[in-house]
Amino acid sequence: MASRGGPTRRPWAPPSSDTWGPSTGPASDVDLHELMERLLESDVPGHIRARLNVDDRVPLIRAHYDALQRAFRNLVRNAVE
Repeated sequence: MASRGGPTRRPWAPPSSDTWGPSTGPASDVDLHELMERLLESDVPGHIRARLNVDDRVPLIRAHYDALQRAFRNLVRNAVE
């Protein structure tokens, strides 16, 4: 479980246009727990409490990290708004 309080670590800025294209390169093993913890720490303002509950049995998945990060970042930012 991750909980935060305090200032946002990164300013809220839209990604540059070159980050919105399809993922290139090979897929790799992605730890969704780690990806989501990082997003919640960087994209949720300190005045909003965020919790992440992850079952220890969630396996690594084979995917493009950047594409997953963009998708989950969109979901997190929409939830914040």
